[in-house]
Amino acid sequence: MTITLKLIKDAQGCLYFQELERRIWASPDDDLIPTHVGVTVLKNGGALLGAYADDGPPETGGMVGAAFWWLGSDARPIAMNELSPAHDGAALKVCSHIAG
Repeated sequence: MTITLKLIKDAQGCLYFQELERRIWASPDDDLIPTHVGVTVLKNGGALLGAYADDGPPETGGMVGAAFWWLGSDARPIAMNELSPAHDGAALKVCSHIAG
Protein backbone atom coordinates (compact mmCIF):
# COMPACT_ATOMS: atom_id res chain seq x y z
CA MET A 1 0.00 0.00 0.00
CA THR A 2 1.28 3.47 -0.93
CA ILE A 3 0.29 6.55 1.10
CA THR A 4 0.36 9.94 -0.61
CA LEU A 5 0.04 13.25 1.28
CA LYS A 6 -1.85 16.09 -0.41
CA LEU A 7 -2.96 19.54 0.66
CA ILE A 8 -6.72 19.77 0.27
CA LYS A 9 -7.78 22.99 -1.44
CA ASP A 10 -11.44 22.61 -2.37
CA ALA A 11 -14.93 21.87 -1.09
CA GLN A 12 -14.88 18.31 -2.46
CA GLY A 13 -11.81 17.54 -0.35
CA CYS A 14 -13.62 18.97 2.69
CA LEU A 15 -16.60 16.69 1.98
CA TYR A 16 -14.28 13.68 1.80
CA PHE A 17 -12.77 14.81 5.11
CA GLN A 18 -16.26 14.88 6.67
CA GLU A 19 -16.77 11.26 5.66
CA LEU A 20 -13.37 10.42 7.15
CA GLU A 21 -14.45 12.11 10.42
CA ARG A 22 -17.52 9.86 10.48
CA ARG A 23 -15.41 6.75 9.93
CA ILE A 24 -12.43 7.42 12.23
CA TRP A 25 -14.09 9.22 15.14
CA ALA A 26 -17.68 8.00 14.66
CA SER A 27 -18.67 11.67 14.59
CA PRO A 28 -22.37 12.45 14.29
CA ASP A 29 -23.29 14.99 11.61
CA ASP A 30 -23.60 17.88 14.08
CA ASP A 31 -19.95 17.34 15.20
CA LEU A 32 -18.47 17.41 11.68
CA ILE A 33 -16.45 20.42 10.58
CA PRO A 34 -18.83 22.17 8.16
CA THR A 35 -17.60 22.38 4.56
CA HIS A 36 -17.93 26.18 4.47
CA VAL A 37 -15.79 26.47 7.63
CA GLY A 38 -13.16 24.14 6.15
CA VAL A 39 -12.99 26.12 2.91
CA THR A 40 -12.77 29.43 4.82
CA VAL A 41 -9.89 28.11 6.93
CA LEU A 42 -8.10 26.79 3.82
CA LYS A 43 -8.38 30.17 2.08
CA ASN A 44 -7.15 32.13 5.12
CA GLY A 45 -3.93 30.60 6.37
CA GLY A 46 -5.01 27.19 7.61
CA ALA A 47 -4.54 23.80 6.02
CA LEU A 48 -6.06 20.37 5.67
CA LEU A 49 -3.55 17.67 4.82
CA GLY A 50 -5.00 14.42 3.53
CA ALA A 51 -3.30 11.02 3.54
CA TYR A 52 -4.51 8.94 0.59
CA ALA A 53 -4.10 5.21 0.03
CA ASP A 54 -4.33 3.46 -3.33
CA ASP A 55 -6.94 1.15 -1.82
CA GLY A 56 -8.65 3.80 0.37
CA PRO A 57 -12.44 3.93 0.53
CA PRO A 58 -14.10 5.56 -2.50
CA GLU A 59 -16.48 7.41 -0.14
CA THR A 60 -13.49 9.42 1.14
CA GLY A 61 -11.83 9.79 -2.25
CA GLY A 62 -9.21 7.34 -0.95
CA MET A 63 -8.42 9.49 2.10
CA VAL A 64 -7.39 7.36 5.08
CA GLY A 65 -6.03 10.05 7.41
CA ALA A 66 -5.90 13.83 7.78
CA ALA A 67 -4.63 16.76 9.85
CA PHE A 68 -6.47 20.11 10.10
CA TRP A 69 -5.01 23.33 11.52
CA TRP A 70 -5.11 27.14 11.26
CA LEU A 71 -3.12 30.14 12.43
CA GLY A 72 -3.93 31.81 15.72
CA SER A 73 -2.21 34.28 18.02
CA ASP A 74 -1.26 34.36 21.68
CA ALA A 75 -3.35 37.51 22.32
CA ARG A 76 -5.54 37.01 25.37
CA PRO A 77 -8.94 38.66 25.82
CA ILE A 78 -9.20 40.49 29.14
CA ALA A 79 -12.89 41.33 28.86
CA MET A 80 -15.71 40.77 26.40
CA ASN A 81 -14.71 42.25 23.00
CA GLU A 82 -11.45 43.63 24.39
CA LEU A 83 -7.89 42.42 23.79
CA SER A 84 -4.98 42.74 26.16
CA PRO A 85 -2.14 45.17 25.40
CA ALA A 86 -0.08 42.09 24.42
CA HIS A 87 -2.20 41.91 21.26
CA ASP A 88 -0.02 44.55 19.59
CA GLY A 89 2.98 42.23 19.65
CA ALA A 90 1.07 38.95 19.61
CA ALA A 91 2.97 36.00 18.21
CA LEU A 92 1.42 33.67 15.66
CA LYS A 93 0.93 30.02 16.49
CA VAL A 94 -0.45 26.93 14.78
CA CYS A 95 -3.75 25.71 16.25
CA SER A 96 -3.88 21.98 15.57
CA HIS A 97 -7.53 20.94 15.69
CA ILE A 98 -7.70 17.33 14.59
CA ALA A 99 -5.41 14.61 13.29
CA GLY A 100 -5.97 10.96 12.67
